[in-house]
Amino acid sequence: MDQVLELKIANAADESLTLRIQNPKEGLTELEIQTGIQTIANSGVFEKEKGALTIPVSARMIETNYTEFNI
Repeated sequence: MDQVLELKIANAADESLTLRIQNPKEGLTELEIQTGIQTIANSGVFEKEKGALTIPVSARMIETNYTEFNI
């Protein structure tokens, strides 16, 4: 199974960016994810045309399962 953690951050002008982290550490808690996205947002390291992306918007874990068939 593959996992992708998606973290979305935005600025006051509603411009946004989605970070996709492939195969994050197993067993991440909601608190760890909240702390992580808040830390990224507070850093102001990402910017769009209308300002720094400093507002956490959403986080989700996407899990992809593969089933192979003999043919």
